Order: sequence, then structure tokens, then C-alpha cells
Amino acid sequence: MIFKDKPYSKFLHYAISLLMCLVVIRAYEYFAASLKFYSTQGVLISEIHGLWYDYLTWGVFSSFVLLLYFLLSFIGHRIASTVLHTLNISFIIFSISILYIFIDRSVPFDHEFFTRDAAEQIFTIKTYAANPISFLPYILISILYFGAYKLLSTRLLLSPIAKKILLGIILFPLLFNQFVVPSAANFKQTGQYYLTCNKASYWTSDAINYLIEEGKNQKLSAEDMEGEFKYYQANRPFKFTDLNYPLMRENRDVDVLGPFFNLGKERPNIVLVVVESLSRTFSGKNAPLTSFTPFIDQLAKKSLCWENHLSNATSTFGVFPATLASLPFGNRGFSNSNNMPDHSSITTILRENGYFTYFMVGYQLAYDNLGAFISMQKTDYILSHYGKKYKMMAEGKEGWSMGYPDDDLFNRSFEVLDSVKKQPYFNAYITATTHSPFLFDSQPKYLKLFDKKLSNLALNKETKLSLHKNRQVMSCVMFADDALRDFFSKYSRRPEYKNTIFILTGDHHHGSVPPDNDIDEYRVPFMIYSPMLKSPKVFKSINCHNNLTPTILALLAKNYNLPHIPKQVHWMNGVMDTATTFRNTHQISFMTYSRAIESYLFRDYFLCNNRLFKIQPDMTEQECTSPGMKEKVMHLRENFKAINKWVYENNHIISHSNYASKKD
Repeated sequence: MIFKDKPYSKFLHYAISLLMCLVVIRAYEYFAASLKFYSTQGVLISEIHGLWYDYLTWGVFSSFVLLLYFLLSFIGHRIASTVLHTLNISFIIFSISILYIFIDRSVPFDHEFFTRDAAEQIFTIKTYAANPISFLPYILISILYFGAYKLLSTRLLLSPIAKKILLGIILFPLLFNQFVVPSAANFKQTGQYYLTCNKASYWTSDAINYLIEEGKNQKLSAEDMEGEFKYYQANRPFKFTDLNYPLMRENRDVDVLGPFFNLGKERPNIVLVVVESLSRTFSGKNAPLTSFTPFIDQLAKKSLCWENHLSNATSTFGVFPATLASLPFGNRGFSNSNNMPDHSSITTILRENGYFTYFMVGYQLAYDNLGAFISMQKTDYILSHYGKKYKMMAEGKEGWSMGYPDDDLFNRSFEVLDSVKKQPYFNAYITATTHSPFLFDSQPKYLKLFDKKLSNLALNKETKLSLHKNRQVMSCVMFADDALRDFFSKYSRRPEYKNTIFILTGDHHHGSVPPDNDIDEYRVPFMIYSPMLKSPKVFKSINCHNNLTPTILALLAKNYNLPHIPKQVHWMNGVMDTATTFRNTHQISFMTYSRAIESYLFRDYFLCNNRLFKIQPDMTEQECTSPGMKEKVMHLRENFKAINKWVYENNHIISHSNYASKKD
């Protein structure tokens, strides 16, 4: 019996001390994170259920540590004890660190560690570690660990039977090693699943699966890739033109927007406004958290409004490659490389057709390598200088500022438009205030407005607690809505307003607010407004950001006979579906924050993490048990992943003859 000697008996004191710390970390998670999950029934029950998975995690970890401790004890008990303490404290630090990420994003940390470069990792660490208060849990729980160990080692004398029982309790989880991470299929809500999981086990399991899959994904042969090209083209409703450039197809996109407009003779200005983290969770009709965007809601009633619109990624890196160029993702997001493949875009095409192109950004252009992507579109004017008149938002506790508040962005853009008088123009905006650290000068005013609104809402206690926990975020949302109100008010007094088409959307779901379900992670408002609209209209059909470029180009090509509209295009999707009833006619791929392509939408079947759901008209999910359909959608997803990787790495998105005509 290895616990015959006293030094080995001390191992049990180490293990029990670690278990006590894991219970405290679970309690900390409940008070720090779980109250955000407004839509989860039985939050406390989920956290209590999670204690079982904490126990399994502790048992598996301690079993491996026990083996190492046993081997090292032959060298010396002091060395063995030092290593064991180091491993336990490291595990505690790791558990708290990934819990911080869960608290912020409402989604557990996954294999993102392997898919982001060193600079991004350092930025993430600085974001979560720069606040001195963030070190307090590390310190307190470490003190608890050593204090518990000292108390147990001096006060708890274990009998031989007690040692055997405790050893059995430690080793028992090895029998359930495959169940350390629960199956998501056993949970009705994604939020329940995330809350219940032990975050360290979740990360470990996800990382192992990712590395195994990466090992399997060896380079396909030329013959294999040709088969992938043929399958891809055979399963899409386009006339493809080149097997070696599998995305290239004939441009047969029809104008679906024209019938809704009273268009003038002059080519219209196009203004795209992307609001950072604008989410259907707190904006629009039937918003789960109640809408905090009264102006946007009012604008939607005067617009062409798609209620079931989806972003293609869960982070900002995905929005402009999708909206401006209907592009695939590449390995880590299209723009997150200094060697982006050749491609076309609405910006380059409109510029060829006499449009002046602007890009107005509220934050630093280095973010997600956005500046490099926008520059690659040969954009005529990129807003990068604000001058002394404007003041950046305050730095958060993390030690950095996101950029300029939304009202400054819009006001500065009007100065640019007045000084560079070019028409027609294409103008793209992206705002910054609704991004962490969620600070702006007039925030005290909006916090009071939020408190007043919250007190008058007829919501259950759980939802109100969730909203109050996101009080700072919601104050930013309310400010952003007012900034948009002022933006449209000022635009309405501009001479070109009557001949301008506005597109308003969000770049992705707001990470600080948990989604209702898996597809809700991508759901954002989307509307097209113009004084030239005949009447407002609501569409129930599913569309995504990749539909925007072909839709706007088809509108302009049909009604204004633009001379330089390409005959072949590489758009990932066709024009937007304007059906007023619920349906999905597109195949839509999605990329997560960790740069993984795990989700895919085919018709009304949504594949997420190898689980298949049937999407209902209210955008809820029902598990689908059809093995044939699951196999079909999984094949489509894996095929897209192969095509996505190959065209990006081999610069085969657009054929060179087509791209050459776009160059200056």
C-alpha cells in the first residue's frame, strides 16, 4: 500500500485541499458569471450539477498527479511535495484564468489558444490581467489552498481504512474519464451546458480533439481536391466556370431590391453602418432582454427589415470580408494574415464604376488587421485622424481604450464628407462604443437612464439580475442608439440624403450577453432604409452578411447600367431572399471566436459541434435525429472547410485574369 508511509499519506491532504479550492471556484463562478444567463432555467441547479463534473475533473487530475508523486518520491519526498504543490497551484491559476474568459464571453475558453498568433494571445492576457483586482481571486484561493493543507496535515489523522476510502474516491473518476465533459445533447439550453461544464476539462477536451483533427487533416492530394471541387460546385445553385478556381461562377445575380424603391436617375450613395456587437438579444421586436434601442426599432419600422439575419462569425474579424466581399474565412479569419489572397469586393467594383469610397472607423485600424484589409480594397479615404477637437474614450482597467465614441465618429465623418465632396459614394462605418472596456464620457447619464428603464420593466427577477449585471454594457447600447438617432437626423439635412441608401447591421452577437441557443450566437439586426423606399417591409427569410455584396451590386447593375460589373464573381452566396415567410435558401458557414468552422446551415438544418438542429420559424432549435440529414450537412461543412483552406492558401479565390482588371 503506497500510503503506508507518512509522506504518501500527505498526498491526501494535497488532494483534499485542491478539491476545496475547486468548490470555491465553482461558487465564484455562480456569483460572477451565471447571473448573466437570463434565459437559463435553474441557474443554481446547473452550478450544483457542475460540482459533479468538478469532482470528476479533480479525480482524474489528482490520479495523474498521484502517479507522478509516487515516482518522484523515489528521488525525494521534498521534491515530490514541491512538484505536487506547483501542479495544484498551476491548476488553480489555470481554472481561474479561463473562468475570467467565460465571465466575459459567456462561452468557455476552447482551442483558441492554438489558432491565434502570439500578439493576439498577449493582447488577451493583458485584457484580463491588467486590472489589479483580477489578481485577488488568485491570491485568496492560493491562500485557501495552503491554509487548508496546513490545517489538514496537522489536524487530520487518517486511519488505514480512511486512506483506502479516500484513495478510492480519487481513483473512482478514472472509470468515468470519458464523461468528465458532459454531452451537450443532454441539455435543453446551451447556457445550461456551459454553466455545468468544468471549464478546465472543457478546454482540455476541446484542445485534444482539435489537435487530433489537425493531425488527421493532412494535405489532400490533387486528385482528392478535384473531388472536393466537384462536390462543392455540384451542391450549389450557381453556374461555375472554373474547376481550378472553385468559387468562380457566372454573375447571374438578379435585382431583388429594385421593386421596393422609387429610384432616381442619379446613382445613389450607399452607406453601410456596422454597429459593434449590435445583437437581436437587446434590439428589435421581441428581443429576449427587451429592446434597449428605441431609435433602431423605429427605423426598422420604416425600412426593409430582415428579422432573421445572421452574421458569419462571432467576432469583428468576420464582418467586412463578408459584407464587402462575400469571402471565405481562410485559416484564422480572412483579414488576419499579411498575405491575403487576391479577391474582388463591392468597394473595388463601385470604385471602378465611378464611386468614391470611404471607410470610417471608430477604433484603431490595427484591430483584427482591419486596416490592411480595407487598404487592399483600394479605398479612397480611410478615416484615421480625428484631431484635437475629438477625445478618445477613457482607458479601462485593462489599460487600453477602444477608440472614439460613436457620436465623435459620426460627427467627424460629416466633416470629411464636407471637405471631400465626391458623389456618388460608398461609405462604410464601424462603431466602437459598444465594445469593451465599455466607457464613454457621458456614461453616468446613461447609467441613470438604464436604471430608470430597468425599474419600469415588467421582467422576472432572474432577467433583471442579468440586465443589472450588464448595466455598463447596456448603457453603451443606449448611447449608441442615441448616436445613431443624431447621425440620421443630421444626414437628413444633407443635400444627398434623398438619394442615399442606408444599410444598418451588427457585426456579431454581443459576447457579454449569453445567447438563447447556438444559432442565436450569430443573429443580428439588419435593415435597409432610404427616403426612396416605396414602403417598409418585413422579411422572415434567413440571410447572412455574405448576401450583401451581390444584392447591392445587382440593384445598381440592373437600374444604372454600370459599365464595369464583372461577368464572373467569387461570392460565397447569392442575393438576399425577400420571402416574407420563414425559410432558408442559402448554405451558410460560420466561424467561431476561436477561428474554427464548426457550424453550418443548410435549408433549415443547423449543424453545430456535430449536433444537428431543425430551426423553427421563431429561430428556436429542435434536435434532429435523422442520421441521413446529419451526414449530408456534415459532408457539406467538411467540404466547405477543405475548399476554404485550399483557395486561401493557394490564392485561388479569383482567377488572375479577372483580378488583373481590378488593379490600378
